Amino acid sequence: DDGDYCTVETCSLDNGSCNPTPRVCEDGLGVCTNKTCNSATSTCDFTPLNCDDGDICTYDYCDRGSGCKHQGCDPGDLCNIGMCNNSTGCYFATPNCDDGNNCTQDFCLPSVGCMHAASIPCVPDNACFTGECGLTGCIFNPVECPASDLCTSYVCNNSTGCVSSSANCDDGDNCTVDYCIPNVGCSHVKSTCDDGDACTNDFCDQTRGCYHTPVNCYNGDNCTTQQCVNIGDNYNCIISPVCPTTDVCSPAVCNPVTFGCSTTTLNCNDNNPCTNDSCVQGSGCQNIDISPNTGDMCNPAVCDPKTG
Repeated sequence: DDGDYCTVETCSLDNGSCNPTPRVCEDGLGVCTNKTCNSATSTCDFTPLNCDDGDICTYDYCDRGSGCKHQGCDPGDLCNIGMCNNSTGCYFATPNCDDGNNCTQDFCLPSVGCMHAASIPCVPDNACFTGECGLTGCIFNPVECPASDLCTSYVCNNSTGCVSSSANCDDGDNCTVDYCIPNVGCSHVKSTCDDGDACTNDFCDQTRGCYHTPVNCYNGDNCTTQQCVNIGDNYNCIISPVCPTTDVCSPAVCNPVTFGCSTTTLNCNDNNPCTNDSCVQGSGCQNIDISPNTGDMCNPAVCDPKTG
């Protein structure tokens, strides 16, 4: 130890000699301070670097890595405009972002500058008005409903907007078709009541309206059925027997009082003993001559219609 604070002694391992080296004074501020060691006071002295360039319109500061810097009045913030007064130095003012349009929201972003947001919504509290924004602010205009005519009228409802109502053309007569023509008004045409069925009679009653009754095909014979069929715009009554007639050997007979059917066996007897009488389905009675055969060609047998 040489007794000097401003030296740092180390001993050489090779020859045992003492080797003093200057003490390094460090305050962590880099080149922004002058660093000296004071042996008399045994302290490190740090003196700030003087960066004043004598210009009132610069902002003087020290960068610990590169030294003195001199920045103008521009702060790098687009929402603060830097200016210089030769007497007082830098001063700052905010930009006027008002675009004179009451329908925009005006503001400033430091990295962008003045901004103007989308239009302010103008929503009326009455459904009979529409809102829009003009240079002076919100403007509300009345809603235009469709023009009314003789069949439909339009009015504006404060809650729902335009509403329509139709003319009442009901004349109270169920036998007319009621309708409305815009430039004429209510009209009434007599109803035809045509149901498109030729087998019905079409009528109209003012109280109950159209009604339809079936065509009467009854022919007065209870032993027949009557059916009405449509033929184009006309009709035809088809008459059919109640009892089937397919069995000629046992024909069905209708009772006009009870509407019942009974069968009887067809009588094929021709009262001729010389014929063989029978009934054949599909053709009816057959009476076949009897030809006796005795085997005697010289004395042939003869049948007498009276005696056989």
